[in-house]
Amino acid sequence: MSKAELRTQRLLLRRQRPEDAADLAVTGADPLTQRFTGVPRDYSAEHARAYVAHAERRWIRGVGVAWTAAELATGRYAVNVDLRDLDWNGRTAEVGYMTAPWARGRGYAGEAVQAVARWLFERHGFSRLQLRVSPANNASQRVAEKAGFVREGLARASIAGEDMIVYSLIPSDLA
Repeated sequence: MSKAELRTQRLLLRRQRPEDAADLAVTGADPLTQRFTGVPRDYSAEHARAYVAHAERRWIRGVGVAWTAAELATGRYAVNVDLRDLDWNGRTAEVGYMTAPWARGRGYAGEAVQAVARWLFERHGFSRLQLRVSPANNASQRVAEKAGFVREGLARASIAGEDMIVYSLIPSDLA
């Protein structure tokens, strides 16, 4: 898998670095992130450092990809985007993201996810990208919809026994 650096109008998506751990720790410990993601409830800088190291190993093995999306103008961390459950035979994957508290409401997450989707579809020939969202997370549902994802339904007891709304994106959705 190539070492992709992606650019949008406002963001640079790059491979994560150890120095991203501080911003990841703040994002992971944020109450909204805690409420709507599976990050550990006591999320710390140590968790963030372990995540960055694990993301690098997943990238090297071709089983996952994680980016830090930073503002082009300032270089400031805004969003963490990762691909998981990469199925190279079936050409499907799942995407997840966490937005820094300061960056919420600016459209950065949708912009970053859409850039990742284009990279996955155009460079690697994938045919489907899935996203699961808590029914209570209205902001994340808006991110999915603004990025072009189509709501498919409810996956009962999907993540840690919690119901999740399933969204999908296929190449023709980005046309």
